Amino acid sequence: MPIQRFKTRRLAKAKSSLGEIKREETSEGFTCSGSDSFQISFDGIVVCATRINSDKKWELAKADLSTGKCLRFPQVHSKHIETVVLAEELNAVLSGGGDGLAVIYDFRAGKVLHRVDMGIGEITAGLKAGAVAVLGGAKKVGFVNLSSGNEIECLSEYSLDCSYALALSLGKKREKASSKRMLVVGGQDSSSLDFIRLDSNFDFIIRQIPSQRSSRLTL
Repeated sequence: MPIQRFKTRRLAKAKSSLGEIKREETSEGFTCSGSDSFQISFDGIVVCATRINSDKKWELAKADLSTGKCLRFPQVHSKHIETVVLAEELNAVLSGGGDGLAVIYDFRAGKVLHRVDMGIGEITAGLKAGAVAVLGGAKKVGFVNLSSGNEIECLSEYSLDCSYALALSLGKKREKASSKRMLVVGGQDSSSLDFIRLDSNFDFIIRQIPSQRSSRLTL
């Protein structure tokens, strides 16, 4: 399909630049704090992203670029939204915010389906793995089922080197003669990546990773 280009009026860091955004720019359009705070549909027509309403509260909205119509999702978050995870095949979209909430909405109807306090502090990154959303927070990552809204607990003990997870990826890391499946995390205040080995406690993630033949990422 052809590449569609979008003009962005202004991108701003949610925390550091919020006071500098002009009023007319916050009342219309989207204000995204980073690449994790917006998602584009498979066909390139629908954009799901964060915006500020007239009361200066962060909310999620989706815009249809073919019709110009915009659907505003119900206001739930009490702080800024930093990550958006779109799962069209499940008719679901998730927003994660500075209040630590993961909110799952009906993608088409716009209503709230689930509201989950993830317990990982401020949610700063998100990754979709099939029906599972991997969410990064303060020195931790959390997992939630996008269909049921249930938080998934794993038994593995881990500690992230970074203060806040800002980038998440699934891949493989070579160890001696074999390769191990990994969740790779990069973040704030750290020059190193964290590699979390996906062992049997992470079967709910391993099932979502493409087979070795189709996987392109080897670390």
